[in-house]
Amino acid sequence: MKKLLGPCTNLQLEPFQYPIFWDITKAMRDNTWTPEEVGVADDLATFHRLRSSEDKYDQSKLHWFKALWGQLTAFDMLRSEDALTLSLLIFKPEEIKHFLCRMQWDERLHTESYRYVVQNFGLPESGPDSIYEMWSHVPEMKARVEYAEKINDELAERVFSTGGRDPSSWSLQGKQTILRSLIFWFLIFEKVWFLINLKGPISYMALPRAAANKPEFIGAAEQLWYIARDEEQHIRGGVELIRHFVLEHPETVTEGFLVKTQEMFEDCLYLESQFVNHCAQIAPILGYSPNDHLETARVFANLGARATGFIPAPFPEARHRFPWMAEASEHKKETNFFEQTPKDYRKGVDLGLDKIGSGMPTSVMDNP
Repeated sequence: MKKLLGPCTNLQLEPFQYPIFWDITKAMRDNTWTPEEVGVADDLATFHRLRSSEDKYDQSKLHWFKALWGQLTAFDMLRSEDALTLSLLIFKPEEIKHFLCRMQWDERLHTESYRYVVQNFGLPESGPDSIYEMWSHVPEMKARVEYAEKINDELAERVFSTGGRDPSSWSLQGKQTILRSLIFWFLIFEKVWFLINLKGPISYMALPRAAANKPEFIGAAEQLWYIARDEEQHIRGGVELIRHFVLEHPETVTEGFLVKTQEMFEDCLYLESQFVNHCAQIAPILGYSPNDHLETARVFANLGARATGFIPAPFPEARHRFPWMAEASEHKKETNFFEQTPKDYRKGVDLGLDKIGSGMPTSVMDNP
């Protein structure tokens, strides 16, 4: 019988002990897309118009765009470079490795997508104005990268200090390090930091929300939603990995561990607030406030925590502020939500646009 932490021969494919990961990998494959499928000509015109404008709101939208692109590019590089590589050293069953390898492929594709936009927009690839170097000199971005690296370093130290010894023989603290890493990467890094920024500001700018306000960055928003759909499958697999881990190692879920997990959620949502305030330092996007962004990020955190079955919602009073996110999620790949007419968009009232102040309908809460 295979176990998450071994021993398990690398040459054994079947029988599967964890078939759900094979199914999730197939779903990930079905999401396959390429950046070149999405046109950016209109986005390029928008970019140049904003860059030449002296209006503070135009300058704010341009600042948001660059900050998000810089952060997301660094995040995808970080996620695929170290975290997934370590996971491949820890988890032994081939069906789980299959899932992890597909995740790495996805993250590399996302990096191609960011590069595709950078090249088409003519943005510098190096130097102080480079999208690729932004994370290293913007404190609010660097702090999140350093937090992720700290989580990763703690796990790497365990992996390499054991000389490749079977993780099933690790101490309780060592196994808790694995579980903490899984919770951070899947439920915070991807479920919160990634998703709220993939689905949030750029997508809001792309909405046909009013006849007098022409949608902007439709192509970029479409690419970000393709990436978000990939990430949702990653999170689905991550939740399964966490659940199976706890089933096999229930001793890891102690009262002290849950207290530290709550602190991790709080720390990371604070870092998210710092980042979104950096994005909005010139001016908020009209209709998209940092407070609403952060409140919705807390909802994402709650959804991820509850999905595990053992982590309490870290922010139980949080309320979803962006119901249009659920409507966009329901669109098939062959259609572009961001190119609907304002009349089409107003159909979103059926999802609860008139109930923002009193919480969200179940369908929106389940699929933010």
